[in-house]
Formats: sequence, C-alpha cells, structure tokens
Amino acid sequence: MDWNLLFTVINLLVLAAAMRIFLFKPIHKILDERQRQADALLSEAETAKKNAGELEARYQAAMTDANEEKAEILRNARAFASAESDRLLAEAKAKAQKILADAGTEGEMKKKEILEGTQAELAGIIAQAAQKLSLQQGEPDDGAALYGAFLEQAGEAHE
Repeated sequence: MDWNLLFTVINLLVLAAAMRIFLFKPIHKILDERQRQADALLSEAETAKKNAGELEARYQAAMTDANEEKAEILRNARAFASAESDRLLAEAKAKAQKILADAGTEGEMKKKEILEGTQAELAGIIAQAAQKLSLQQGEPDDGAALYGAFLEQAGEAHE
C-alpha cells in the first residue's frame, strides 16, 4: 500500500468532513430557514384568503340587506307620495266645490239684488205714471192702490 494513497484518502475524508461541517450544514440551515419562511408565508396567504372569503360573504350579505332596505324605503316613499297626492287631490276637490257653491250662492244673491232693484225702480216708474195719469184724469192720488195691485201681479208672474 502506498502511503500517498492513504494520505489522499485521509485528505478526502477530512475534506469531506470539513465541507460537511463548514459548507453543507450552513447551507442546510439557510435552506431550512427559507423553507420555514416560505411555509409561514403560505400559511399567512391561506389565512388571508380565508379572511377575504369571509369578508366577501359579509359584504354580499350587507349588499343584499342594503338592497332590501332600499327597496323598502322606495315602497314606503311611493306609498307616502300616493297618499299625499290623494289627500291633496281631495283638498283641491273640496276647495273647488266650496268655490262653486260660494259662487252659486253669490250669483243667487246678485240675482235677487238685481230683481229687487229692478222691482223698486219699476215700482217708482209705475207710481210716477199713475200719479201723472191720476193728475190728468183729475182723480185724487190713489197711487198706493195701483202700486199694490201692480206688485201683486208682478209677484205672481215672477213666481
């Protein structure tokens, strides 16, 4: 056996042991640390994904509730607007009927005023005519009797 070969084998074994101690162990430590970091990041990502799914579900539920609430508010607003419209329409109709009734009453009062004024004027003209006629015929002033008879006839004709 050659001593050279033996020293070469011993050198190789020492070199292998030194490489294992100084090179491979630190590299394995670094690789293991990086693997732990990658696993931790994957775990965090899974947790974040799970939380995002839960948040999305809550968001969808909140949106559904908000849409239902919006629909309810719109229904209530439409019902209120319809009721308010009906109330205003009823008020307007009542006011219009009152205005028409007042106008009818006022018209009747004006008509009575005009008729009474016309009757009074006509009575005055008849009284003057009767007075002139009685003066022409030489009779005493009996205008009151003629006037009463005329009013009776005018009242019967009017009714």
